Amino acid sequence: NGSAKWKTRIQGILNGTLQDFFTEPPVGPENIMFEVACEPYLTCNVDQRSFKAYLSRFMALTVKMAPFTKDTIMPVLYTSATAAAKQCSYGEDKNTCGQKWYTNEWDKLWGVGEQISALEVVLSTLVESLDPPVTQAKGGTSKGDPAA
Repeated sequence: NGSAKWKTRIQGILNGTLQDFFTEPPVGPENIMFEVACEPYLTCNVDQRSFKAYLSRFMALTVKMAPFTKDTIMPVLYTSATAAAKQCSYGEDKNTCGQKWYTNEWDKLWGVGEQISALEVVLSTLVESLDPPVTQAKGGTSKGDPAA
């Protein structure tokens, strides 16, 4: 709604996200998304290997819902998307994505989590060409049914 209270809250969450989930030396080049809890240690479980997909999507949606974040979010999404794409030319099919986007060699970690994360971060760079989500006041047509 544009209030200063929400801007402060969003900025605080964004600052924490950038600090915790984007690389800086010595982990890797600056501003590449990574899963801080497990990725550097090669201990990510199947679920954690897809978490970058969700972070990418929600950061992109934040740009639409809170446009003041665009100049902060889009550069790190572009940097991460470029790095992810470089990690997607391996395996027998030459289309397999690795997990560690911040390295220049394939980490041989692959699966649906790595694929969906790379796809989502690349797609997130297109968010500026999309309309914002609809709301009840602007474009939404769904009617609630308490008996459903």
